[in-house]
Amino acid sequence: MNENQEQTAKKARLLLNRYRYYSSQNRQSEFETLPGHIRGAVEREARFQINSLIKSQTFIPYLNEENVGELFAAHCEYYAHKGLEQHKINPYNPNNYFNILMERDSRAIYNQDDRVYEERRGNQSVKTSRTDYKTSRHAASIDREAERIRKSSGSYNPEQKIAAMLSQKEIRLR
Repeated sequence: MNENQEQTAKKARLLLNRYRYYSSQNRQSEFETLPGHIRGAVEREARFQINSLIKSQTFIPYLNEENVGELFAAHCEYYAHKGLEQHKINPYNPNNYFNILMERDSRAIYNQDDRVYEERRGNQSVKTSRTDYKTSRHAASIDREAERIRKSSGSYNPEQKIAAMLSQKEIRLR
């Protein structure tokens, strides 16, 4: 493992330990210090990621109520940490996490009236939600990626992936 990877792993462990310390001591985490409009955007993105994992055939056998809650908190804390880091460097950068998440949140709020629509499937009309479609599509891409890794390297361990997400090493912004 090179020096950069070691440093990233140490940083991820530090973030996880900090989050656990804050939650055990009832102190505010970085996520809890965010203003309300940014917190809402961060929560919406974390909810999207977790709902996609829940719909994924690869991860559903390994998820339970406890680790889903921890994964949600880890995603929120990761996005808050990254956003605050980028905000300190340049608060006006249109590509920082907070600006991206707030723009997505704004689009989702704007499209909220269009959440449920009817779709023709054969002779039947089925009601579908846009957010359900997006999470299902993202879950399918997660399953395809897991299958691709299984075929190329021979193994893919969802439990290790969940542990890496809990330690905030494998969290991504879609």
